Amino acid sequence: MILSFSVSQLQALLDYAGRNKSGRKTELQSRAVDLLKLHSTPVNMKIKALYKSFSQGYTPSTSQPPNSTSSMSSSRQSTAAYTSAAIQHQNNPMRTPIYPGYLPQHANPQMPSQLHPPMYSTPYPHPYTPKLSAQSSSPNYPVHPDVRLKKLPFYDILVELIKPSSLVPKDNGRPQNASFSFHLTPQQATDVTSSRDCRLGGRLEFVNQIQMRFCQLETSCEQEDFMPPGLGVNINGQPSKLPPFIPSNKQGVEPKRSNRPVDITTYVKLSPLHANYIDVGWNSDYGSAYVIAVYLVRMLVTADLLQRMRAKGARQSDFTRGLNVLSSSRLTQDSTEIQLHQDGSWSTLAVKVEHSQAISPVLGKSAMKIEVISDDLGLKDVELTDSVNGALQ
Repeated sequence: MILSFSVSQLQALLDYAGRNKSGRKTELQSRAVDLLKLHSTPVNMKIKALYKSFSQGYTPSTSQPPNSTSSMSSSRQSTAAYTSAAIQHQNNPMRTPIYPGYLPQHANPQMPSQLHPPMYSTPYPHPYTPKLSAQSSSPNYPVHPDVRLKKLPFYDILVELIKPSSLVPKDNGRPQNASFSFHLTPQQATDVTSSRDCRLGGRLEFVNQIQMRFCQLETSCEQEDFMPPGLGVNINGQPSKLPPFIPSNKQGVEPKRSNRPVDITTYVKLSPLHANYIDVGWNSDYGSAYVIAVYLVRMLVTADLLQRMRAKGARQSDFTRGLNVLSSSRLTQDSTEIQLHQDGSWSTLAVKVEHSQAISPVLGKSAMKIEVISDDLGLKDVELTDSVNGALQ
């Protein structure tokens, strides 16, 4: 029944159901067929109403072979009966309704029944044939692929709430959507709630966070965060705040978001009695697949990072100098911010205006001098005497 609708009827149905009504006719048909899976009574009534209006506006056309005299006579009889019914409707329009395809019984009682098209005829009129679902032609993605995301330096993963799951397209259309859900245990909800930190200015932060990450479906190596194009996320019915778009001067290019994790703690129901639902919308690209994962993480504070840095111990200056040489090999000699030296060391050329106070400065044991920026933004070299070392320590 749906596959016999026109483009305007499909758009009217999708608009009634609150779905996207843009695209080709095959895409509209696939979305309309998906509405049947909802088993919604208002949607089914809307479909029947649209099909009824389509059937009322349908005028049957009978084929007339060149040597068929009976069919020509029956066609003339139906035309005469239709004309008489129209004249009668003009004389008394309240008693005799008339519309294309309707003929009163007293006009021609011997009229063949083939001239009255059934209200619900076959939804596949010749030569139209039903098409297979677009989902059968889409590639098969694993539900939980063996994807490994890169470890974040400032977060420790505590629990995996949603394993890396594939964002599977449902049809060949560009806009896609998928839904996921997860629950928190009583201990996890308590850990998140107890780690609440109210900063000055009314900003609410959590040390234990619920973090959502996206990446490409690739199992050969660890994957960095990657935002799918046209990404939109609703968590428990509320739109989630996503990383901002990267500014670009290129016209006609779809904007891309910054690739980083998303903190969704404020949108999650911190209760083990309620489930949390995530609705993801994105634009699918041919040959590209994406993965979503949700973790319970702990944000590392300055004390944790400093403790881990001290636990690694001091390294020799030759080792650090070798790392500088390795890093400098990726830079160009005409860099405007970094100046490279033959011994592998480097120095900055651009002086930043902003400044900050170091609470716990780190100084190499073999360092002989430091560079200090004075109030007048002048760069000075200070020799490390015993008094200076005592002040730094």
